[in-house]
Amino acid sequence: MAQSSNKTDAHRKLIKLNDELENYFSNTIIPQLFVDADMILRKFTPPAMRHSTSQPKTWEGT
Repeated sequence: MAQSSNKTDAHRKLIKLNDELENYFSNTIIPQLFVDADMILRKFTPPAMRHSTSQPKTWEGT
């Protein structure tokens, strides 16, 4: 039972952190691109798209 409670708490913390990151990405004015270890674009801020000449559907993984 305690293990289930720990997983629930960890899940809540993860959701909160994800919400904070999404808020940051939505409200930042700094263009940023985030790629994984294989250099695949995983996340970007809205200002980054204003400076890009590529369209998202041409990128690998989207």
